[in-house]
Amino acid sequence: MKYIVGTWFAVIFALSGCSFDVTEIQAIDIETYSDTSKNVKLAEDLVYYDPRYIAHKVPSFNEATSQGIKLGYFVRSSDGKPSYRVTYSMKVSAVESNIDSLKSDFETFIPKLADFHASKEELFTNLSPKGQAWASSLFGGSAEDILSTGANLLRETVTAEQLTAVIKGLSSDYGSPISTDFVRAQYYEEFDDFPESVSLYYVQAYKNNRKALVRVSFTQENGNWAVMGFRVEPYI
Repeated sequence: MKYIVGTWFAVIFALSGCSFDVTEIQAIDIETYSDTSKNVKLAEDLVYYDPRYIAHKVPSFNEATSQGIKLGYFVRSSDGKPSYRVTYSMKVSAVESNIDSLKSDFETFIPKLADFHASKEELFTNLSPKGQAWASSLFGGSAEDILSTGANLLRETVTAEQLTAVIKGLSSDYGSPISTDFVRAQYYEEFDDFPESVSLYYVQAYKNNRKALVRVSFTQENGNWAVMGFRVEPYI
């Protein structure tokens, strides 16, 4: 069962719903760091950015063209260096007719996203312990205490009674966490109706041998970062 509370981006694009018998592959090298292993992790992190945010930055990536696009990353066996990969299905007419614009837009934006993401590394490091503690509090804290540490956006989205029901459901489904490990982060600039935000992801392990992926999302209020929402789903 998934538990979603707060303000979230809607995933509006189907990225894998078509046949890819006739394809073109665009490889964009990720070379932000001098350390290859850090570039590999960076390439992986970039793939998880919300498609709606990507569409905001890549004009040709829209609901029509996304039907024939897969986003991923690849690590070359020869030297271990990564690339961000965009696979285009040329059987989708919107892709075929816009292939030059798509390639140009992705080629321009992805290196910028890589550098921008890397520039937020210190922020991710500073927020990670706070997000980890907040994720753990979902399995032991009261709804009132949890809401008191959140942003106004969170308190406007969910009541204490609703959050209490979510906490009880989490406890029933998963039990108590025995570990909470950080796995990745994302930074979103303000766009459309969404505020500036940071999303932190953790894998939680439980005594019943189950695992969950917990996403804790922060926004800035009065110069401080506060939780505006969270999501818990099974981790496979």
